[in-house]
Amino acid sequence: MLPICILLAVSVASLGAGGFVSAAPVSGASPNGAAMVRPADRAVRISDGVLRWADTDEEVALFGVNYYAAFSLDYHAIRQLGGDHRREIDRDIAHMVRLGLNLLRMHVFDREIADGDGNLTPNEHLDLCDYVISRCRAAGIYVLLTPIAWWPTPNRNDGFSSRYPMRQMTSDPAARAAQTRYLTQFLAHVNPFTGLSYADDPAIIAVEPINEPIYPAGMTDAEVTSYINALASAIRRSGCRKPILYNGWEGRHAAVRDAAVDGCTFNWYPTGLMNGHALAWNVLPALDRHPDMHDPILDGKLKAVYEYDPADVSLSCVHPAMARSFRAGGAQLAAQFQYDPVLTAGMNLSWQTHHMNLCYTPAKAISLMIAGEAFRRLPRGRAWGSYPGNRRFGDFEVSYDHDISLMNASDRYCHSGATPIQPKSVGSLRHIAGCGSSPIVQYEGSGAYFLDWLAEGVWRLEVYPDAVPAADPYAHPYIGREVVRLVHRSRRMTIRLSDLGLQFTIEPGSGARPMSAQKGTFTVRPGAYLLKRDPRRKTPSAPHNAPTMPEGNNSPGAWHEPPRQWRAGKPLTVVVGVVAPREPVRVDLVYRAQSSNKAVAVAMQSTGACRYKATIPGSAVVAGRLRYEVRVTDADGVRRYPSGLPAGKPLQNPDLFSLNKDTPLKPDSDIAGNAGRRATAMPGLAAGRLALRLEADALQRDHPSGGAGVEPWVGQGFDVARPQQAPPSGAVSACIRSIAGATTMQIGLTEPDGTAFAADVAVTEGWREVTIPLYEFAAVDRRGEGRTVRTISGIWFSLLGRLTRTEGLQSVEIAWARLRPQADAWEVPIAGKRGAVSLFAASQDTVWSGNPVSHVQYMVSGMGGRTLALRLAARDLGIVVGFRRDCSDAISPRREDLEELRRLRIRARWAETRSSSVQVVLIEQDGTPWGADAPISGDWADVTVRLASFRHLREWRAGPAHRGIEGDRPRLSAVVAVNILFGAWLDPNHGSEPHTLDVQEVALEP
Repeated sequence: MLPICILLAVSVASLGAGGFVSAAPVSGASPNGAAMVRPADRAVRISDGVLRWADTDEEVALFGVNYYAAFSLDYHAIRQLGGDHRREIDRDIAHMVRLGLNLLRMHVFDREIADGDGNLTPNEHLDLCDYVISRCRAAGIYVLLTPIAWWPTPNRNDGFSSRYPMRQMTSDPAARAAQTRYLTQFLAHVNPFTGLSYADDPAIIAVEPINEPIYPAGMTDAEVTSYINALASAIRRSGCRKPILYNGWEGRHAAVRDAAVDGCTFNWYPTGLMNGHALAWNVLPALDRHPDMHDPILDGKLKAVYEYDPADVSLSCVHPAMARSFRAGGAQLAAQFQYDPVLTAGMNLSWQTHHMNLCYTPAKAISLMIAGEAFRRLPRGRAWGSYPGNRRFGDFEVSYDHDISLMNASDRYCHSGATPIQPKSVGSLRHIAGCGSSPIVQYEGSGAYFLDWLAEGVWRLEVYPDAVPAADPYAHPYIGREVVRLVHRSRRMTIRLSDLGLQFTIEPGSGARPMSAQKGTFTVRPGAYLLKRDPRRKTPSAPHNAPTMPEGNNSPGAWHEPPRQWRAGKPLTVVVGVVAPREPVRVDLVYRAQSSNKAVAVAMQSTGACRYKATIPGSAVVAGRLRYEVRVTDADGVRRYPSGLPAGKPLQNPDLFSLNKDTPLKPDSDIAGNAGRRATAMPGLAAGRLALRLEADALQRDHPSGGAGVEPWVGQGFDVARPQQAPPSGAVSACIRSIAGATTMQIGLTEPDGTAFAADVAVTEGWREVTIPLYEFAAVDRRGEGRTVRTISGIWFSLLGRLTRTEGLQSVEIAWARLRPQADAWEVPIAGKRGAVSLFAASQDTVWSGNPVSHVQYMVSGMGGRTLALRLAARDLGIVVGFRRDCSDAISPRREDLEELRRLRIRARWAETRSSSVQVVLIEQDGTPWGADAPISGDWADVTVRLASFRHLREWRAGPAHRGIEGDRPRLSAVVAVNILFGAWLDPNHGSEPHTLDVQEVALEP
C-alpha cells in the first residue's frame, strides 16, 4: 500500500511554461530529500472486487476532485471571462498536485462532442478533454472517466442526449443504439497529446458509462441489467479492458450485482443541494456511515464515490470525516464535486452549491488535502464508531467547535485552522500545510501555506494570498459578484523547526534579495521561498518557482453577512472583512440605540488578516429592526459600509420611471407576443399619482417542458435621465401589483449602446415594493453577455407567462421604479423573546426542490395578496413533490426560546386538485427525520400541528440507528431543515392528476 498511501504533492516539481507541473510526485524520497516523480502510468487489476496495482499487488486508494474546464458551465465561464482554457487547466492541475490529489473524475458532456446518432465529433471540447487527461497523466493524477453526462449545457447542445429524456436513455432501443455507438467510438479515440487511445491509457483508471441514470416507472432489475450490459459491451468493443463501474445513485444494486461490470459508484450530499445560502450547522453527526455503500448485495464489487460534497458548507472540518466513512464502506476511489477553476472561483460562477479552490477557499482546500491523506492511509473496511466518539481516527481529528481538520503523523502535520496541538514528532516532519497558526508556525495571514523538507536545514515555503469573504458564495452567482477577495500583503511569520533553528536565511523564488529571520520571525508575501539554516549550503535540486496564483485586489471594501433574524436581549457579535489600499487606522461599528435613537460607535478589534469584530450589547437589541454600519478610517479618509461611500456623501435614489399625464403610452413594437396588448395610465398608489397598466388578452404558453413557459407580450419603453455610474452593488426598486392573473413580469434596463439586461419579478395582487440587485440582471443581448449594468439610459416592463390555469386577461400595474445604491446600513429583524420562529417565508427564503423533474416552482400571491407564496405545480404524483429549506439560521439565534414552542404552523392552500394533506418533516443535524401530516384545503388558512404528534420516519432509513426508539422525541435545538412533501403515497386516489400547492410560511409557535 506504500506507493499510494504517502503519495506526495509537496512541490510543484519541474514547472514548465505557464506554471504547469510536468511531473507529479509519488511516494518515496531521493537522497537529497526532494520528491520522486512518476506519471500516472501504472496498470491495475481487479481481484474479488478489490482494485490492485498490477506491479506490486497492493490496493489502490485514490482521492481527488471532479473538474470541468473542458465542458459545460466551467468552460462557458472561462470563455466569458476571456481566459485561455489550457492555461487555466495548467494552473488548476498545479494546485491539485499541491494538495496531494491523485484522482480526477470527469463526466463528459456528450452533447458537446457527439451528433444526434452517437457519432463522435472532434472539436474544442474533445481537444480540451484530451489536454486535461494528458496533463493529469504527467502530474501523476489518475482519471475516472464518465463518457455520458446527458445534462444540457450552455454551449453546443445537439448531441444524441438532446433527443431523449433520461428515462428514454435507459429504456428506448434507439437511444441505446446511439449510446453504444458513441461509447465505442469515444473509448477508441486516440488522444493526440499522449498518442494513446482512451481504452489503452493507464492514466484512465476506470470507466463509468453514464452519470446518474434514471429509469421509467416499472422498469425491472433484469431490464436495468440488460441496459448496463449493453453499455459495458460497447466499451469492451473498443478494446478497453479497464474496470467498468456503474453509477448506482438510484439504487438498483441487484441489477448492478448481476451485470457484467466490476463495481458500483456512489454519491453523498448529506446537506442536500442548492440551499441558496451558507450552512453553519454541525454536519459531523450525520457522517457516521454512508447510507448505501454497506449493502451486502454489492459484496464482491469494487466501490467508488463518483461525487460527494457537504454542499453549501464553508466549514473546514467535514471532508476528512466523509473520507473516513468512505473507507469504512470499502471505497477505493473518491472524488469531491467540484474543483473550481481559479479564474472563476472568486465569483463561484458555475455550480453555486459547491465551492472549492486552493486560493479562494484555503481552509476547505487544506481540509480536502487532509481528507486525501486519510483516504489513502486508513484501512479499507474499518469502522470508527459513532459521533462524537469518532472525531479522532488514526492520525486524524475533526472538530466542529473549533472548525478544524487535523493530520498529526510522524511525517506530516496539516491543519485547516489555528490549533494548539503539538506535532507528534517535530524532528521527523517532512511536510507541513496549514491555515492559521500552530505551535511550530505562527502566521498572521488567512491564506494557505506549505513547508516541504528538502535536506537537513533546508525547507521550501509556499505562501498563498489572504482570502477575504465578500459575499455568501452559495447565493445565485453572476459575473461581477465577488464572493471572495484575494489580498497580497506582507504578513509576519514565525517558524520553529529543530533542524532550521531560529536564525535562518529566506531566499525568495522571485530572485529578490535574501532576508534573515530574527528569532524565527520574518515578513513574507505570497510566493515561494527557500529557508536555509546555512545560507552557503548548496540548494538541493528542487522547484523554486513561485506557485501559480491570481493577482490580489486591495481596492476598498467591507463585507458582512447579517443573520436572518435575531432574538431581543441577545448580544449580537458582528464580524466584518475589511480591505483597504493601506492598513486601516481604525474600524468602528456604528449602531442606533432605539431607546435614544443616538448613534453609538464601538471600536472593532482585529481578529486576523482583514477581519474585525465587535459586539452590540443585548440592551440595544430590542424587538423590531436593528440597523448598523461600519466606518473604516485609513490615510485616505473615512468610508461607510455597506454603501461604500465616503463619510458625508449622501445616498441618491434617482427615478428611472414615474408616470405623468404627458407620458406617451405605446406598447413596444419590438416585443413579440399576443394580440390585445394595451398600455394605459391608471390612478396610482398615492393621490394625484399615475400608474402604468400593462394588459394582454392571453399569454402564450409554448415551452418545451410544458411546465413554465416564458413569453413576453407587451412592453413600454421610457427614456430616463441617465444617472451617474450605477454600482454593481446597487439595485432597482419598483412598486408593482397584479390585476388579473399575472404572476411574473420582467423589468429591463438598456445601456447607451443598446445592450439590454433584464430580471424576472414575481408580482402579487396587492401593491408591493420589490428590490432587484443589479447583479441579478441577466444579458438579453449577445453584445452585453456576462456584464453587469454600468450606466442606464432606458427601462422597459413586460409581462411574462407562467404555468397557471387562469385564461384570458393578464395585467400588471407599475407605480414607480428607481435606481438604488447599496443600502446605507445592514438591517436585522429582531424577534421578541416569546415570538414565533419562522422556518420558511416565501418572500425571503430559497429552497431546494430535490427532484426538479417532477414539478415546477415559482412565486404567486400569498394570503391577502400583499406578500408571496411558493407554488409547486406537478403534472402528477408519480414522484415525491416538495421542497427542503435549511432553517438552521432561524433556529440558532432562538435556542433559548425553543422549550416553549409547542406547535408548527403552515400557511398554505391547494390551488388545484386538492389532496387531503401534505407531510411536514423536521430533520435534525444527525439526519434523523420527524414527520406529521398537515390537513390543507383549497382556501388560504393557517394550519397547526402539535409537535408532540411528529413521529420518527424510520422508512427514510436516515440518521443513527439508535434514534427513534421508544421515548425519543424531536430535539428542536438540533433541527436544521424543514421539508414540505406530497405525493401518491399520501393520496393514492388522485395520483395521476395534476396538483398545485401554494405555501407562504412555516413557523414554530408557543
